[in-house]
Amino acid sequence: MNADASEQFGIVIHGGAGTITRSRMTDDDEVAYRKALTEALQVGYHVLETHGSSLDAVQTAVNYMEDSPLFNAG
Repeated sequence: MNADASEQFGIVIHGGAGTITRSRMTDDDEVAYRKALTEALQVGYHVLETHGSSLDAVQTAVNYMEDSPLFNAG
């Protein structure tokens, strides 16, 4: 992710506060969650990187998570 050095920004997301615990999560589950979270960050970051607004970036990331069966974002 390459932004102009004069344009410093970032994005943070939270995967939720559900009831799944690590002891009940398989290795495959963890991979799937981490992949989905990474992708949500990437789509939100891309909005910022292409000079979109912070509101659009957040909405894009949340929409991505809403569309995933792993999260109940929104």
